[in-house]
Amino acid sequence: MVCFEGVCAVDYLLDSIVLLWYLRRKYDAPKLVRNLRRRKGALFVSSLSVIEVIRGVDPDEEVRMRKFLKTLAVVPVDGEIAELAATYLRKYWPLGFRIDFIDATIAATAAVKDLTLVTYNPWHYPMPEVKMYALY
Repeated sequence: MVCFEGVCAVDYLLDSIVLLWYLRRKYDAPKLVRNLRRRKGALFVSSLSVIEVIRGVDPDEEVRMRKFLKTLAVVPVDGEIAELAATYLRKYWPLGFRIDFIDATIAATAAVKDLTLVTYNPWHYPMPEVKMYALY
């Protein structure tokens, strides 16, 4: 969160599912993204989400998805994020949380970069230190 003269802005990290549902106009995701853009903060996406959504869209959706992604700030996975993601996997898998490495990395990105994770899948992110804007 960034504050200046009493006005605070929250920066958001969009989960991959938010990107897909924005593109497909599902579950009010376009309205959600518009509302987040009106706030003072910035919208970010993990570089792994870029891989995940480009791989997952239909060929006729790809151009629109790439155009949308260009409006977001992409956070690359660095060593600190990678190490925390590995820690999350090692910690939460034995507890019964079957998160995959992409979700662990997205959570680590939010934690390391102090971003609020926007997701329709809050159960993918059991980490209490990850600030979340859960839509379910």
